[in-house]
Formats: sequence, structure tokens, C-alpha cells
Amino acid sequence: MSAPAEPDAVLIFLHIPKTAGVTLNTLIDRHYPPEAIYHTNIDTLDEFFALTDAEKQPIRCLRGHMPFGLHRWMPRPATYITLLRDPVTRFVSEYYYVRHNPAHPRHRRFLEEGTTLHEYTERHGGDTMTRWISGFYDYDARKSWVSADWTAEEAAQAGDIARRNLATQFQAVGVTERFDEFLLLLRRRLGWGNVFYLKLNVTSGRPAKEALAPETRALIEARHRLDTELYALAHRLLDAQLRETGVTRTEVQAFRLLNRLYTDVWQRHNLPGKIHRGRRIISQLPAKLRPGG
Repeated sequence: MSAPAEPDAVLIFLHIPKTAGVTLNTLIDRHYPPEAIYHTNIDTLDEFFALTDAEKQPIRCLRGHMPFGLHRWMPRPATYITLLRDPVTRFVSEYYYVRHNPAHPRHRRFLEEGTTLHEYTERHGGDTMTRWISGFYDYDARKSWVSADWTAEEAAQAGDIARRNLATQFQAVGVTERFDEFLLLLRRRLGWGNVFYLKLNVTSGRPAKEALAPETRALIEARHRLDTELYALAHRLLDAQLRETGVTRTEVQAFRLLNRLYTDVWQRHNLPGKIHRGRRIISQLPAKLRPGG
């Protein structure tokens, strides 16, 4: 189990795609000022590496779709958190997100080629979560293994490294299907306050894994064997971390009830829409009439 984080440690949120990370980011935004958050991903790592230590010093939270290992380039200690999800469900959600999201770089190709879920599975390297958490990435060559095929030896090595990293390098390990428990763990371990949330960036229109064609589901499972092992480990680690921090089942049940009420109030009274309209009205006021003006 990882040691407690140092008080001033940088929080690194290793955001694996389609694991409820967008929702978690709203809570990060609530607990860190904007100037203390640095967002990166595997396509923009060069910008991160171009920063000087002085420019990195104000960073208190580093987040994004990135491989494990960026703590080595931070000028002060860092601690990791992450979320894992059922591998089949996560992969299906990723496919439908690409298919339905015009902003995604692969969306147009999906439509032009009529890519099916089975074809996407055949073309995909698989074991996405293992690849991210193993840090199986050549930083010097800027060469990603996240979507590339790998040999059986490389896969076995990455699986061992990912399991070791998850068990020893992460201050908090979450599971999407147990999101509420994870948030209560973060509240204890990171000293967070309000962790009520609304579900964001939920992929709609995707079938449950039980409804998939048997041959497609079998192929996805075969290509995510290491992820399945890692996901099982994440459940065990979450159980252990909840016990260590004293989060009880009663506390979790109470939080779920209160968060349902929180969600209901926001949706029933359309608070997001009212806040957006309020901000628009304020932005149109003369400077001397604006709050703080």
C-alpha cells in the first residue's frame, strides 16, 4: 500500500478515458484554484516537458490522459489518484463516445468507414488501463504504447509493472462503479470538503455488455485480459483503503442519499441554466456595476 502523501505533494490525476474522470475533474476544480491546475495529455506532453522547474512550481494538480511517470519531472513530491472501470464496459463506452462525438479526431473516419464495434476491437491494441498505469511509454522517444500492438513478453512486463504501480504508487484507487466510495476516500485522504456531484460526459446509446454479440464480447475480453486483472486489484485496493481511512458502509449510504437530493435540486430548479444566464447578464453589465467592480 502506498505511503501517505506529503502535505504539499502535487496531486496527479491519471485520467483513463471513459472512467468518470470528467465528473471527477469538476471536484478537482472545486478544490484547487485554476492557476494551480495543469492539464496535459499524451498528445501535448512536449508542452509539459518544455516547462522549467520554476514554471512547474505553482502546479498543485496535474491531470489528463497521460501515462504513469510524470512525477519524475515535477520539482517537488507528487501523489497519484486514478479510476478504473469494468474493461468491457469501458471499451464499449469509448467506442460509442468516438462514434457520437463530432469533436473526436477519429469520429469522421468512423462515419466514413462505418466502423463497427467488432472492427474497432480488432484494430485496437487493448488493455488500455494497463498501458496507462504501467507507464509503458518511451519518454525520450515520445513513443506511445497506448494503442499499439505489443509482444507477449512486453504485455506480461507491463501487466506486472501496472499492478505494482497501482498497489504502491497511488494515494487513492477508485472504481467507476463505486464512485461514491472513492469520493469519500478522497475526502479523507486529501482533506477535501464538498464532494457532491452531477454525472457528466455520460455516453448514451450504448448497449450493456450483456447485450453484445457473443463473439464481439469474447474478443473484447481477450484483448483486455490484463485490464481485467488490474480491475480486480483496484477493487481490493479500494476496499483496503476504505478500511484504513475508516469510511463506513453507513457513511456511503448516507452520502448516496444526500447526493441524489443534491442532483434532484440542481435538475428540478435548472440551477446550471440559471447560473449560466446569470453569468451572461453580469458580463453584459458596465464594469462599475459588476460584482467587485
